[in-house]
Amino acid sequence: MIANFLFFNGIEYKYEAKYPFQTDQPAFKPYRPDFTITQGNITVYLEHFALDKFNQVPSWFSGDDASEKYKDGIIWKKTTHAQNGTTLIETFSHEVSSNTIFKNLKDRL
Repeated sequence: MIANFLFFNGIEYKYEAKYPFQTDQPAFKPYRPDFTITQGNITVYLEHFALDKFNQVPSWFSGDDASEKYKDGIIWKKTTHAQNGTTLIETFSHEVSSNTIFKNLKDRL
C-alpha cells in the first residue's frame, strides 16, 4: 500500500535499501529501513510499524518475547536516526485499519 502510494504520487523511493551508516550490532542485523525516499537533495526514511493505537504489536506475533523484541527494534531504529542526524517518518498499522494512513503519510511527507 505504501509503495503504491509513493509510486502513484511520483515520489522516488527504494525499498529496504541499506542504511548509509554503520549499524552492525550483535542484537540487530544491518539496518535496512522500509523505504528510503529521495526528492532532489533531500532523503528521508520511512518505517511502517505494526502497532495498534495502544502501541501494542499484533496478537499473532509469535514467541514469548516477540513484543519486547519488536519494541526494542523500534527504539533502536529511532535512536539510530537521531544519532546519525537522519529524518525518520513513521506509519502504523492502526492507521491502515482507521483508513488514515494516506492522509497522515501525505502530511508527514
